[in-house]
Amino acid sequence: MSNNDFVNKPYLNQFPNTWQPAERLAEERSLDSKSASEDGFVSTSGLRLQIADTTKVYDAAVVGTGPAGVVLALNLAKQGMSVAIIGPVLGAWPNNYGVWLDEWEPLGLPDECIEYTYASTRITISSDESIGIARPYGKVNGNRCRQHLLEECVKHNVHVLEGIVEAKETGVRDGPSTFRLSNGERLWCRVPVVAAGHYSPLVKYQSPGVEFMRIEGEY
Repeated sequence: MSNNDFVNKPYLNQFPNTWQPAERLAEERSLDSKSASEDGFVSTSGLRLQIADTTKVYDAAVVGTGPAGVVLALNLAKQGMSVAIIGPVLGAWPNNYGVWLDEWEPLGLPDECIEYTYASTRITISSDESIGIARPYGKVNGNRCRQHLLEECVKHNVHVLEGIVEAKETGVRDGPSTFRLSNGERLWCRVPVVAAGHYSPLVKYQSPGVEFMRIEGEY
């Protein structure tokens, strides 16, 4: 494929290794989610989260139920906005997360969300080369962190919608934008946000070269 093949085309990320498993997971859970949501709530980790109302216009809707999406939705709700998050709500976060300890406290998350701490950090470049950094590092306990954030979402009335977004339609002039889900549902909002990860097909890039980046790392 030459660079000419990308002329005048939207640069959508088509990498399957993280996005498609999430899609399949949500689809497999769709029946369980439906049966668990007959009273207008969905249950996960002992919490009951209110299902988003697809007939109303939310101030903001966030696609993505990982750390970035949940934290963003929560902070918008704390500012008094009506917020809904869209994505696989049931189940745990699949990834591992780490943080520099000097950056942890400003996040305002409880210390029990840190599973392990390390006095220093070593970055491995190759089998015979590494770099030591005298900076304390912590491994985040994803389950505890997710539990805490979802508890806060319940307190601040963040709504959720289990499903996979297929397309975003931007509103005309002052009209609301729309997220269209794979099951045919639509969610309306004034501010649409995509926080579904690097591999989401909703993410657009400025250069076709990014399409070929398959380097995975920890950061």
